[in-house]
Amino acid sequence: MAAVTSTPHPDLMNPIRGNLKCCCCGGRFEGRQFHNQDTGWGLGDCCVEYVRPHTEDMERTYGIHGVHYKLDPVARVRTIEAAEQWTDWRIAQNLSTHWGDINRTQPEQKPLDLLEGTPGLHDRLKEQMFEEDTFIVRKDGVWGILFEVEFCCVESETGQANPNDPWFANLPRYSELAKHLVTGMQAIANRFPLVQFAVPEGMHIHQGRAAAWAFVADGLLNLEQREALGRALQTL
Repeated sequence: MAAVTSTPHPDLMNPIRGNLKCCCCGGRFEGRQFHNQDTGWGLGDCCVEYVRPHTEDMERTYGIHGVHYKLDPVARVRTIEAAEQWTDWRIAQNLSTHWGDINRTQPEQKPLDLLEGTPGLHDRLKEQMFEEDTFIVRKDGVWGILFEVEFCCVESETGQANPNDPWFANLPRYSELAKHLVTGMQAIANRFPLVQFAVPEGMHIHQGRAAAWAFVADGLLNLEQREALGRALQTL
């Protein structure tokens, strides 16, 4: 079984390279250089399943799944550090439902084999979820919980709501709401300095709604802190 990590790996500071060569088959792949592989080489996504049964220590030989190879998918976000521009989060979303059950939709994009195959990991993450506002995720190879609180906007409710309803008439535009959420989360971030906050692009959220995201690494917050974070996001 490949190694998993719940803390950021120092190689996350290294650039992602799109032209690494697979040390197994020679094919090109996108990943980060690992110190135990020759420069320009590494384990390609294409050969992970082939080499895994034959490798005693995947971490020592090839690096970290999600950091050096099999990178998490890209989500476009606005963060509190860069509120005026879109940046990339590498995050495997929706590994679970709101209730913590495994979500098998689009399994090819998810590290479900590690989530289910690592003893205690799924159960531990499930215990850290908050109401129906969280999902189990992996961000940059780090397991954790993603708080996701949705907010309606004009764009998300057009065609869904009665245009003559006063509620619809008072909805903000997505751009206005996203700016409001980023600003509001800045104050919350002061209380939770190690939590990562962002507003994702509408395509990542049901009906294109605006949403407040907060990524909490596995074990970072205790129950009281998670509840306080969830309540704060709900009141944005």
